[in-house]
Amino acid sequence: MNALLPKSVLFGDLELLEVFEYYDGPKLFTCRNLVGQIFLTLWVGSDPEAESYWLVAISRDRLSMVRSGGITLVAAFLNPELGFLYQSIIRWDTGGTQVSRVLPEQLDPGLLPEADQSLSLTTDTLAVRFKDLDLPRKAIAIQRELIGLHFDFPSYREDAPTKQLGKILVSVQETIDALGQGFGGNATMRGVIPPEILARTETRLIQAAGGSFALEISAAQALDLFGGSLITDALGELVSLLEIGNDVERLREKLIAVKPRAASKYRVFLASLIGAETPLRLEWASPDPTRNKSLEFSLATAAGALHTAEQVTSEVGERRTGVGYFVGVELPRHSFTAILSDDENVYRGRIDEAAMPAAEHITLNLNYRITIRETIEVTSSGEEKLKYSLEAIADL
Repeated sequence: MNALLPKSVLFGDLELLEVFEYYDGPKLFTCRNLVGQIFLTLWVGSDPEAESYWLVAISRDRLSMVRSGGITLVAAFLNPELGFLYQSIIRWDTGGTQVSRVLPEQLDPGLLPEADQSLSLTTDTLAVRFKDLDLPRKAIAIQRELIGLHFDFPSYREDAPTKQLGKILVSVQETIDALGQGFGGNATMRGVIPPEILARTETRLIQAAGGSFALEISAAQALDLFGGSLITDALGELVSLLEIGNDVERLREKLIAVKPRAASKYRVFLASLIGAETPLRLEWASPDPTRNKSLEFSLATAAGALHTAEQVTSEVGERRTGVGYFVGVELPRHSFTAILSDDENVYRGRIDEAAMPAAEHITLNLNYRITIRETIEVTSSGEEKLKYSLEAIADL
């Protein structure tokens, strides 16, 4: 046993774990007894006969918060989890230890750390816990697709901002749904995705691990008898988008291929990562190990990909061409209101630059052949809004 450490029948022999402050010996450190109980220990002074320490029993979760700065040092001693601390006095001559229980209010305030003093150490539990999820083995065992999402929110704490995490998870699910619709049927721009598609792309949160933040998400349904599923295809497309990163030409091509709704949902997902200021590490584990993938997606990559996605979603959409007439045109604002005869719907939107010369000669309520581009915009809250652009006008 290290001679610096107290020994008592109250907690037994101690071994030194980690030193946070050292000056002529450890001054702030952790130690552990034979049954694994950890103590945060503070040296509080010495005299010619002895030196004194305060020891507070601390759980691993509380210790992680203290190490990362989530809980100040003074709070760790003034708000002990068991409601009391140990005061230990070790005699120089014999090494004998006198230990007594003390209440927080009995501590000398002058010996406590400063009110705002805290540690700021990276908590390394995430890598261990994320690895301990063992997704490849589990995917085979339960015959479901699994994804691990590892975020690094701008804090060392083992927690995550609920609102921002919620936006990310919703955007991930809606991107998977939209990609799945492309594989499972007609990829619509708007409206409700058929329930039979949503049932096959549904995911469920299985567990979370701290230390930054990691989530394990499982497909709700097992693979079919042929070893495939709609969510397998959708996850493959999502991983492909992430692997492309911010390669502009390849990303444009891919976003156009997955259709407007999926492109818009992916844009919202990228925006949610940037809004939460977190990069992403993704692990995909499949019952078919040949599909397994692991990738890193930085904030810089997300920002570049978002720029491309915004351009694509504003340019690509469905085109409606037919006979119709204009009931309003405001050239200074580049805006129009038109009605197509085949559906009698009213379309309001912006006039493209290429259509402006023809728009200057529009006569209201006179029929023209009109081409309108319809695009979908997904707000940060997930609301879908249709936008219309006048692309072309031709006399009949």
